Amino acid sequence: MQKQSKQDPGCREPYTERLVVLELLGRNDGLDPAVLETNLLPIEPRFVRDAVAGLEEAGVVVVKGTRVYPTAALRRLDTLTMICV
Repeated sequence: MQKQSKQDPGCREPYTERLVVLELLGRNDGLDPAVLETNLLPIEPRFVRDAVAGLEEAGVVVVKGTRVYPTAALRRLDTLTMICV
């Protein structure tokens, strides 16, 4: 397994995607993407945007208007404690 670069904390897509998922768990009202980007600093906002886009394409999150929401499937997996931190 490769180590994440200290110079570029958002360089690994799966890493940033996991952080986005963790930020959204338990938030049925979603998050504004700007807040999500701020919460995930020092990861560059472009990496957060790429992660959100990848998660949306995979059906893990939904972007509606100006908010990012967990899908019903993600919320259910969280309820079933299938996602453990």
